[in-house]
Amino acid sequence: MGFRPLSIRRNIWLLYKLLCATAVIALAGLTYVHWQYLTAQTEASQRSLVKQWFGSFSSLLEQQETIITLIGQDILLRQREGNPDIRSELDRLMNINPEFFAGFALFSTAGEVLDTTSNLVRPDPPNLLQQPESKDSFVYAIESDKMVLGRTYNAPRLVIPARKAIRDTDG
Repeated sequence: MGFRPLSIRRNIWLLYKLLCATAVIALAGLTYVHWQYLTAQTEASQRSLVKQWFGSFSSLLEQQETIITLIGQDILLRQREGNPDIRSELDRLMNINPEFFAGFALFSTAGEVLDTTSNLVRPDPPNLLQQPESKDSFVYAIESDKMVLGRTYNAPRLVIPARKAIRDTDG
């Protein structure tokens, strides 16, 4: 009889250790599965947000490209009619949404400023072909039929230069 209680005690401790080990393994497994579920759910949510943001931003850029194209056509029409007052038209267009537009500038293919909105008038305007920050995107904009985004600036707010070549019948 003395032998039985000792073996029951060992069996109880063995059973206790087995239950504890099983519980720890089950908890670790459930934690891992839950982690995988949360990771997949978060990734799907982030992908959805990125797609939504991209669609909105893409639409905004297409609108800006259309505005720049219309401005370009208007400038070409004014030049053909002999009306050199481009600045007032650029100012009028900028004042439609001054919180969005930082300003408009018209550059020659040599990178020199031809005209700007009133808020961008400077005594020493930059030449976009001589500045290393703008040279590549300016050349690409001249060669492309699409709008090209330049280097983003923070002056004093975030400014993303959008460049589009304006071509007349002679190119």
